[in-house]
Amino acid sequence: MLNLPELPKLPNKAEEFIEQIQQRFQVFKAICEKNEKIVVTAILSDGSPIVAEYLCWLGNETVFVSGYDSNKTPTDVVMHYSSLQIKIQIIKLQPDEKPKEVKFGFDTPGKKE
Repeated sequence: MLNLPELPKLPNKAEEFIEQIQQRFQVFKAICEKNEKIVVTAILSDGSPIVAEYLCWLGNETVFVSGYDSNKTPTDVVMHYSSLQIKIQIIKLQPDEKPKEVKFGFDTPGKKE
């Protein structure tokens, strides 16, 4: 039998990127008031914003973002993690609005809770 050396594990930059966003999200969540919500916006390389509802990594360098664009059109984007900018902000809820929490990782988008 051929004994091959164990290869070192390659760093997963996309996973680290998503984990850093999730950690920052938790910081914002800790200071968010009941009449506020946290909005995560992915800014694409062309400058267009996607309000993210779901973020995860695919492979070592690819990120998946699902949400909606500025026209409220459902939008999914897959791109290299280094081409994506993320903005996290706290904004006031509109009357009768219920906040929708952003999902991270491999939780299925649209899954009923």
